Parts: sequence; structure tokens; C-alpha cells
Amino acid sequence: MAVGAADVHDVTALEVADQDRAARSGLDPAGGVGAGDPRGDLGLLVERSPHPLAKPFGGVICDGDEHLQLAPHDRGRVGSNLNVGAGSSYITAMQLVRERERIVAAACRLAGDGQVTGTAGNVSVRAGSLVAVTPTGGALGSLTPEQVAVVDLDGEQVDGELRPTSELGLHLGVYRRYGAGAVVHTHAPYATSLSCVLDELPVIHYHLLALGGPIRVAPYATFGTDELAEATLDALEDRAAALMGSHGAIAHGPDLDTAMAQSALLEWGCALYWRASAIGTPRALDPEQRMAVVNAVIERGYGTTQARAG
Repeated sequence: MAVGAADVHDVTALEVADQDRAARSGLDPAGGVGAGDPRGDLGLLVERSPHPLAKPFGGVICDGDEHLQLAPHDRGRVGSNLNVGAGSSYITAMQLVRERERIVAAACRLAGDGQVTGTAGNVSVRAGSLVAVTPTGGALGSLTPEQVAVVDLDGEQVDGELRPTSELGLHLGVYRRYGAGAVVHTHAPYATSLSCVLDELPVIHYHLLALGGPIRVAPYATFGTDELAEATLDALEDRAAALMGSHGAIAHGPDLDTAMAQSALLEWGCALYWRASAIGTPRALDPEQRMAVVNAVIERGYGTTQARAG
């Protein structure tokens, strides 16, 4: 699907917001963030919006009735080869321990929220030149860290008891093309339902601007194929999320918290469109209205706490 004039407006608006926020925070605009990244001004709509689905993922591992709270941003811990003595074998420590724990927690959360069922859906996190990703055939609500696969950016498996998801090519494509830090693919009910009937999810609420603008629906292709990966990657151009025709949804971000929040926001937006459609024809914000939202974010410091006047 070609990118239209409205899309250009959205991308420009996001860039303006990022630059303004960088100027106010002392950050280098050249090292800023892209469309849909909650670290930008529009992303504050995600982080501080009133609806619960927009809350960032906190990190809980589910194991029966036990829950282990994880630090949200403890990343980059990579296992190493340990020499256990002269004449002995090398023992390889489990690689990307923290990332695999975080993926298990996220998968459990997605299953609990109803965004995935059974073995449907997949989650991955990148740490340098390695990617931790959920396994093919694994029930997301009951994974263990050891079952999470670790691959390099060429898809070669380097650790894990099980083979990686059949959608590995899609995940690796997002990392290569968009420089993401995490990817979440779901079969969430509202998003999947709309992917069966829409060509694009319009911006009917300004919160959806945090995803970059109108959400494209990638044409249907068989799961796990290069055709599906390529179509979905095209749909993600200048967007933090996309729908996959008659299949599901995908979201990405600089880290797993962000990707989870984007995925939840997309499902919230799809549910909103579904409910509005039951009453009448949903009204989409036009490019001028969307730009007005961006300007308001910049001028009013929307989503940030401010000292009391006087």
C-alpha cells in the first residue's frame, strides 16, 4: 500500500515533536527517536493516557500461583563459556538470561490479557547481535526461560532447548530495517477481527498518533513465509504497529516495555473502532486535526508533570 500525503503529515509531526522534546530535555536530536517511540512527545500519550491498556509492561513471570517481579530495564546480560578445569569440557552458560526471563513474563502477560491463545503469537528481544525469541509450538502462557531460543541476526540458533518461532524472519526483518529493540506479534481478538475487514485502521482517537498515524493492514500471506514478512515490514514503514491481513497484529519498540505498550494501545484502538462502528460510522481525524494534536503536545507539554503556577 502506497504511503499517502496524510502519512507524510504524521511522520513530519512526530519528527517535530521529537526535536522539540530533545531541545527541552537537552538530548541530541540526531540521536532521538522515531515514529511511535514513547520516548517522543506523542509517546507520552501512550505512557500517561488514562486507559489501562496504555500502561507500560512491568514484568511478571507466571509460574502457577507464583509471581516473580523483574526489574524493567536490566538488559544485556549475556552468558559466557566457563572453563571448569584442566581436561574438562566447557560448560556454556545460558545466554541472554534476563532477556529470556523478560520474554517469558511478557508472554505470560499477553496470554493473561487474551492477546494470544495457546501457541499463537510470538515475542522477541534484541541484545546486541543476538535475539531472544519465543519457540515454535510453545504455549506462551507456560514457557520457561530455557525454552526461549537465542539466534544471531542471520537466524542461526546459538542457544535454547526449542527451535525459534516460524515467524523468525519477520522479527529479524524488523530489527534489520527499523533498528527495533523488541517485537510483539499477537492474535489479539479486536485487532485480528479488524484485519479481516479493513485495509487501514484510521486515527479515530488522538492516542493512536503515538503509533505513527493510520495503521496499515498488510495483505494476507501464509504464516512463516517471506511474503508475509515482506508485506508486514512494508506496512510498518514509519509506524510502530501494523495489522496483518486475516492473521493478527505486530508492534515494535526500542525495548520490550515499549513494544508491549504499543501492542496494547493497538488492541485498545481496534476495540474502540469496533465499538464505535456498532453505533455508526467512526469519524477519522484529518491531517489538520492530527497536526493540531502534535502542536498542542509541544506547546502545552502534554503528558509531563508541571509545577503549580504562582
